[in-house]
Amino acid sequence: MHDSDFDSAIAALTGNPVTPSRIDAAERHLGMLSALRDEVRDRRRSLVPRGADGWRSTAADRYLERLDELRGLLEAVLDSLESARSQLADRVSGMHSELEAREAAVRAEAERAEALRESLARSDAALAERGNGGIERGAAPGGATAWTTR
Repeated sequence: MHDSDFDSAIAALTGNPVTPSRIDAAERHLGMLSALRDEVRDRRRSLVPRGADGWRSTAADRYLERLDELRGLLEAVLDSLESARSQLADRVSGMHSELEAREAAVRAEAERAEALRESLARSDAALAERGNGGIERGAAPGGATAWTTR
């Protein structure tokens, strides 16, 4: 089974298509979010100047208050970016786990189906070898297998 087969099977069976392409997209967004957080963190000092220390006036005091408010908002933005990055990283990890579990379930079901096919083939071969004792296997309407006696 190819990856695209797993993707289709997972989507069809679960209605929640966690696929490698969705995980890749989430990981790309995680990288972009991390880069944005790092850039804001690294540039925060240059984004908000310290203000003028040499002169004092009412306007200068208000300017310094506004700069402090802006610094506080910038710190809140950094906290939000870190929180979003952490939550997305957790979700990506969960998506990996979910995909692995679903792929394992699909593989297990495929193995079970193959074992059933092999068992039926062995039964058919054993019946044919014994001369089937008057029992014939044939296709019934609708594709079902029918057993009849002679």
